[in-house]
Amino acid sequence: MAIVIGSAATDRPQSIPEDITYIEGSNPANEAGVITSVEIWANANLTGCVVGTFYATNGLTFKCRDSESVGAVTSGSKQEFSVTINVQIGDYIGIYFSGGELEADIDEGAGGWYVSGEYIDPNDETTYTLLTNYTASLYGSSAVVTSTSTSSTTSTSTSTSTSSSTTTTTSTSSTTTLAASAAFIFGEENPTEGETPIEWSTWSDGAAGSPTIIGDADWGKLQLAISAKGLSAVYDFGSAYSKFHTLTENEYGSGQGNATIYIRGQAATFNQDDANPAWEEYTGAISKDWRYMQVKVEK
Repeated sequence: MAIVIGSAATDRPQSIPEDITYIEGSNPANEAGVITSVEIWANANLTGCVVGTFYATNGLTFKCRDSESVGAVTSGSKQEFSVTINVQIGDYIGIYFSGGELEADIDEGAGGWYVSGEYIDPNDETTYTLLTNYTASLYGSSAVVTSTSTSSTTSTSTSTSTSSSTTTTTSTSSTTTLAASAAFIFGEENPTEGETPIEWSTWSDGAAGSPTIIGDADWGKLQLAISAKGLSAVYDFGSAYSKFHTLTENEYGSGQGNATIYIRGQAATFNQDDANPAWEEYTGAISKDWRYMQVKVEK
């Protein structure tokens, strides 16, 4: 599958000014690997243009994963550049330019983030401001996926050791992006991709009890016998704007057996073990306008 990231490079009614680092909130990366092509539509000729990939490390704090200079960008039409930019599932595409303006829509987009100045060198990390409803003409793609590693945006670890009646999940990654970008990893004390580690002790067995954990009670493996389940806490992402959610099992380490991952959410808050809202089986990255979201793993 080809990598796609960002928003189509088209002619739009407004623009984004120079000398800010802007991260496009729509369409986070669907695969991990290398972006080989970037498309940009400038409203006024861009100078000193650099494009990069970003991931959230804590709330509105983002870190640049990789970047490449494309230099000058001619305005008035879509311009395409060959690049080599590393990306992980759930990353966003971002841009900085020292002069000119980038085509944008400030009323009808999915949202984005910005900070004054240049923060687009690899490992640059700073706090951004949310731009609700923005989208910019900035798009990246690749014809070949070079890696199958999983998302760094929201990670969840889940492990279960397996016998004929048990499943062990070591990590389940959950990526939520956009209005309140967040990256969680359940059950991994020392994540390496900027996620916030969350203990298994915050999980429920669905009946006001605790699920079985192998090893360390917080950082071990979630063990599920047949018909058993584990439910995360309910997470508040601050708004009901559309967000992409990506869940990946065994992000760190490895488990045994098979378990099914579910996700649910809604605009209004709910309790961890409530019967509603309804669960839906997770089969791939989904876009939902939930403010509150929860994850379940079930044998």
